[in-house]
Amino acid sequence: MASPAVEGNPPAEVVVAAAEANAEAAEGGARALPDPVTTDKAAVTKQKRVKLPVASFIKNLICQPAAYVKRLNENFGWRFLAFLFCFNFILRGFTAILSAVGLNYWYEYVGVTGPEYQDVMTVFFLPWSMKGLVGTLSDTFPIFGYHKRHYMTGTVVIATGAMIALTLIDFSWVKANVTAASVLFFCVQLNSASTDVMLDGKISEFMVKKPAIKADGVSFINGMLMAGMFIFTLCSIPLLKGGRLGARIGFGLVCFGLAQMFYPTVMGWMPEERAVGNFRIRFDLIRQHWRVFLIAVTVSAFAIGLILVTYFVPSHANQNNLYVRVGYLILTAGAMLIMGKYFLKPLQYKVVVIMMVSSLLYLDLSGATTWWFLAKNGPGECNPGGPGFDRTFFILTSMLVGTAASTLAVIIFQSVFSRWTYRYIFLFTIFLKSAGAIFDIIIVYRWNIAMGIPDRYFFIFGSAMLSSVLGFLEFLPGVTLMARLSSKGCESTTQATIAAFSNYGSALAKSLGVVAIRLASIRTVATPTESCNFDNLPILIIVGQGFLPLGIIPLVWCLIPNVKLDAPLPGYGDDYDESETAEEAGKREKAKLKDAEARMPTGLGLDESGASREDTPEGDGEKKPTADPSRARLSTIASAGSVLPPLPQVEMSGVYTEEPEEEREAASRSPPTGERSPPLQITASPSPPTGRNRGDVSEPATPKERLVGQLDIEGEN
Repeated sequence: MASPAVEGNPPAEVVVAAAEANAEAAEGGARALPDPVTTDKAAVTKQKRVKLPVASFIKNLICQPAAYVKRLNENFGWRFLAFLFCFNFILRGFTAILSAVGLNYWYEYVGVTGPEYQDVMTVFFLPWSMKGLVGTLSDTFPIFGYHKRHYMTGTVVIATGAMIALTLIDFSWVKANVTAASVLFFCVQLNSASTDVMLDGKISEFMVKKPAIKADGVSFINGMLMAGMFIFTLCSIPLLKGGRLGARIGFGLVCFGLAQMFYPTVMGWMPEERAVGNFRIRFDLIRQHWRVFLIAVTVSAFAIGLILVTYFVPSHANQNNLYVRVGYLILTAGAMLIMGKYFLKPLQYKVVVIMMVSSLLYLDLSGATTWWFLAKNGPGECNPGGPGFDRTFFILTSMLVGTAASTLAVIIFQSVFSRWTYRYIFLFTIFLKSAGAIFDIIIVYRWNIAMGIPDRYFFIFGSAMLSSVLGFLEFLPGVTLMARLSSKGCESTTQATIAAFSNYGSALAKSLGVVAIRLASIRTVATPTESCNFDNLPILIIVGQGFLPLGIIPLVWCLIPNVKLDAPLPGYGDDYDESETAEEAGKREKAKLKDAEARMPTGLGLDESGASREDTPEGDGEKKPTADPSRARLSTIASAGSVLPPLPQVEMSGVYTEEPEEEREAASRSPPTGERSPPLQITASPSPPTGRNRGDVSEPATPKERLVGQLDIEGEN
């Protein structure tokens, strides 16, 4: 506890700084103290030379695995790392099996069209747009004293039950109830989305408290995710060739992947403090962050509404249904952006605009392109002259090469882009992702055949690999920036709300893609009255995935901050007051600086960095020559102490040893006018002087550390 300053006297910290300065000078044989200006410059230079751990992901894992694991363990703890491994590697790996056998499930065994399959995928991924609702419930309503643990446990139980049902039900029932089966897949994905939002909030806490972590947490999570997907996709090869039985076995394995999350979740391997009260709603948090909570609930309501629209207004029924769906998408997207403008912090709103519009402008045409690659290519078939890929080859190549490419994207991001600013990362990756559409354009127009490149090779190194790298590179900077924008006290909800804008934008892009496919008269399955038609597919790719995404570039330039990944974001950190803006926070810090300067003795002050400065003589502009500027500063401090009452002796260990009560009372009386108080007495103890130790040499503390450092005062009253 720092000693209070007596009115008219400098604070005790200044006096102690003077005492330390005298002791250092005497102990070092009249050793000169560093000049404040020189010290500040040296400190800045030293700070610029400090390099945060920005080693590439592959260097961490291969060249320095022990140091990388040690750094992760120090920052996150082994239990939390184990939880991340169980979720991102094991569970998400088993989910890759679900994705692998799922295409065969819907394409061959259920027999849906391309647009219907895209509708199923829209519902399947909607839980990622509802993360805000899960985050709101977890932040405001603890279950059995925990905000996260039992919510994750509940979703594990729900997802496991839904997966068991999908394993056992008959294919004919699924064909007759496509939307109902989609809801079961929705429940399975709900667990992944709910657990992910809890992890987002926890990772955000670590990144806000320790900005030096940079992208280590994000890289570890995505690295484990990509590795798990790659390995488990390889394991799905026998299942793809096993027919309907293979599909059921694959679904059963996903049940096991869900069940293994039960133990680490219930045992609390994700660090979480026990809340006060078991089932008590935190109305104080709701009142403080009601804007974020309102947006989170509204976005989730829009996502549920999209499920209802997909079910009750199917796009394949008639043309009017397309307009109803487009109207719903436009209204909900506009409402979200308007709410974000008034209810989110400025930087949060800027990021969600970029994330949502960027996702929305990249139309999802997978329902058409996937069926184009798989359609039979013989004369009179659905796609004569097309690639006619085998489903096993297409699924394995898309997932394995895509996963390996995404892992490469993580490595590139960690080793290269982590040195860039957010703005230029966004600009560069958006441009690359848009340029990646050229690979699909070339193969659809069959230009690769004219160049002598077989379809399989061009697909592997073009559409499957490079497009995945570019798409994932565009995804990573947004994830890293979102993790830095949490509101203190409701990290999960903030992360979920920001991510929900992007995920809902992706859902809108899928739904708009279905509308675009219908309007372009693309037919992926032949009927007795109509044949397949892919004539307008190249135009859709050029417009929807080539030029349309570039429209976000002006917004990125205006809205995304031009700061590096490890730079502090104004208004986001441990000391930030949620009720004030970033500008108000800056004014508050400047006011503190001026107040500290006003309480200092004449001749001393603080610059904007918090370092001390001296008043320079005025007049003709010439400074009086001094033998040593540090001694001149020492004389200034000593002269300030000479007009003070006698002070207690100070040991260099940093602890006050006060004089007896009688002497203290006598010393408290002001000396007569013209008299001077006894000089400041300093007793140097054998302990090393206060400062930063460098080996066996003690480096003096900087002026800022002396003036604003806390000093424990002990003594008898």
